[in-house]
This record gives sequence, C-alpha cells and structure tokens, in this order.
Amino acid sequence: MAHQLPLPVTLRDEASFTNFYLPDSTLPRPDRSEVLPVISSRVEATQLLRAMVSAIVNAPGHQTEELLNKRLVSDLALEPSSELALGMEFAVYLWGPSGSGKTHLVQACCRQVVDAGRRAMYLPLAELMDYPPQQVLVDLEHNDLVCVDDIHLLAGQTIAGQATDREGDWQQALFDLYNRLRDRGSRLLLTGLDSPGNSDIALADLKSRLAAATGFALSAYSDEDRVEILCFRAQGLGLSLSPELARYLISRAPRDINTLIECLHRLDREALAGQRKLTIPFVKAVFEY
Repeated sequence: MAHQLPLPVTLRDEASFTNFYLPDSTLPRPDRSEVLPVISSRVEATQLLRAMVSAIVNAPGHQTEELLNKRLVSDLALEPSSELALGMEFAVYLWGPSGSGKTHLVQACCRQVVDAGRRAMYLPLAELMDYPPQQVLVDLEHNDLVCVDDIHLLAGQTIAGQATDREGDWQQALFDLYNRLRDRGSRLLLTGLDSPGNSDIALADLKSRLAAATGFALSAYSDEDRVEILCFRAQGLGLSLSPELARYLISRAPRDINTLIECLHRLDREALAGQRKLTIPFVKAVFEY
C-alpha cells in the first residue's frame, strides 16, 4: 500500500490574485468560438481561475461562510451564482513560456482555497520528479484542488507496452490521479510550456485528457509589460518607481520577470536600510551597473 510522502513544497508569499498584474481587467469575455487575443486570454484565464476558487469554497457543506463573504466575494468581485462559477469545468490547463505568470496564478489559487478553509495541493514537478509518483500522488483526490506545475517535464519519453521509465511512470500515475479527481468531483489545474496538441506526452490517454481541459495560452511579457509590472509591484511594496527607472533596470538586468521581481525586492531592502529613494545612481550603486 502506497503512503503519501511528506513533500518539501511551499507557496510564494507574494502569490495572490491581488498581486497579479493585468493591464486591463475590465476587458469583456470574448466569445468561445473566437481565437482569443493574447491579453484577453490572460484576463479570461484569471477570471476563470478566480471563479474556480469561488466555486470550490461555495461547495455544499462549507462551514466558513463568513470568511468566504469577507475574503472571496469582495476580493473576486464574483457572485457565487455567477455564470463562471456555475459553469466551471473540471480541469483547466495554462500553457506558455517561462515567466508568463502560470506559476503565480496556480499558487494564488492554492493559497486562496487554503485560506478559505478548503484543501489544496501544489505540485511543482521540477522539484518532485525524483520522487516515486505513486507515493507523491496517492490520495490527492481528497483535496478540493490539485495544481500540477510544469507538466511538460513528463514529455519526450516513449512508452513501449508498459510505463517503466521515470517519465512514463509519472504519466501513468498522473492519468490515474486525473480520473480519481474527476470521479470525486475535485478540481485540477495544470501548467506547461506547450498546448496539449503540441506536447510530447507519450501516453495517449493522458494527452487526450489534457486536450479535454479548458485551455488558455499565456504569452511572454513584452518589455513594456515588464515596466508596468515592476511599477505595479513597487507600488504594492510602498516604493515609488518611475517608468523611466523601471526601463533602466530592465535594460541592464535579465529580462526574466521573476529575476526582475527579485531585483525589486533587493532594491526595497536596500532603500529601507539606507533610507534612500529609488534613483538611477542608487540602482547603479546597488547592482554595480
């Protein structure tokens, strides 16, 4: 009998919906028959994930209605009976390049579900692939939400008859978990670099399950997106960061959004310690640009 392993997995403190920048969160939901524009896809994905959280914590038998009203309905700006919440799909799949916001969104979902008194599990495959999948995924169907990050790490291996290699074992175990979650009525959220049709998942049954999920493509951020994100996140830290200074930082630091956010946090610490304002000379001094 498999026993679940204690997993060394934590959520980022800053991973929340309110900390996720959307250039225009007021965009209308596009018709499902249309090809979604890049920005509309990101907005609609966020709306749908917020609705998923709302649907989970509004499920029958939930005992923290007061907490829900305070923490979720006002924050999500969604009524529990909204079309999104009532028409929620079982599985959602986000794909796009590294740094496009996938991990932030799935961790935000997990955090909100847990904060509302429900059960959620976040599984970053980059940290878990060396563990036996049968022990990692055992009994996870008892969670209200399971998030599997970086599913593309399972791809690229051929399964001949039986799943004997590491990636093959993981593919079969994830397929089995998918079915258990669906049968129990739990929710599943997955991320990857590629769409299901372009992935190299060898297990046909798993690939078909991924293709059946509601999918959203998240594009890489442009430099102007990065400028707006840095200014938005700086405001949340109580920092005054001008667009000009943000562009200066982006032109010299690695353009990966996670690295840029780390640079911003370092500037926050240094500015607080030295009681300094953010200026180009100060940024030069901190990073030796």
